[in-house]
Amino acid sequence: SKGKSEILPRLFRMIKDSGGCRPAVVSRFEEYYVGDGDEWYGEHPVLTPDECAGLEFFSCVFSTYPSSEEADKAVAVIKKELGEYVNPQRNGVHVDIPPANTDKGTSVLKAAELFGVEKGSIYAIGDNMNDASMVTRFKGYAMESGSPDLAALSLGTVKSVSEIIDIILKENNLL
Repeated sequence: SKGKSEILPRLFRMIKDSGGCRPAVVSRFEEYYVGDGDEWYGEHPVLTPDECAGLEFFSCVFSTYPSSEEADKAVAVIKKELGEYVNPQRNGVHVDIPPANTDKGTSVLKAAELFGVEKGSIYAIGDNMNDASMVTRFKGYAMESGSPDLAALSLGTVKSVSEIIDIILKENNLL
């Protein structure tokens, strides 16, 4: 079994090897770009992949790919190699990689429990497959301009956030 400290350096090497660029990690309330020292990221702090081993916690890793097809391939490889530790999800040409058993749907549900909101009263809207857990778990809608795959999982599509607000108001007899 791999030690936790090995996961992030290995993940960042996999991202680089699979054609990912501009990788970043969010740890607590700090965002770091990850590179080998030859990249320039402006004012953002930069860590090497090996320095990421020293992070005690991460909430998400991000990377960008040249195409959504390449992002899909990267998701498959990362799931196969590190799926017990991370939960990669494609977001257009980007890949979002939270820890295993973490996704937007789980996070919204935890917040709802914390604030005493009933699951059945939650609406969600998304535009890409990284929103699938949220759209399928709640009253979920997809943006018309978003992923057709997400639209197929949703209750319907909307053109704008104001359209979903109208739906919520009508369904709750407030309009």
